[in-house]
Amino acid sequence: MAIDLSQLQAIINNAEKNQLLVGEIRKAAKKVETALSELNEILAADYTPEVKERKQRVARAPKDLGTATKKAGRPKRSEKIDALLGE
Repeated sequence: MAIDLSQLQAIINNAEKNQLLVGEIRKAAKKVETALSELNEILAADYTPEVKERKQRVARAPKDLGTATKKAGRPKRSEKIDALLGE
């Protein structure tokens, strides 16, 4: 019974690839199992969603006319430019 070394090497390489594939499949199966258990918890009759506490909004002081900040965006065209353009 003569075993070719190239065939033996191919068998070993395939075994390593299969072992990695089995590990990836186990990880994926664990994720699916976790997702299904969470879904079962949500679909349970006694499930109540957690209430998120939200931060209260901070009241802003009224703006003074002299301290108004410039808004971002395109500036307005001046009257001189409108006159030059004939509009």
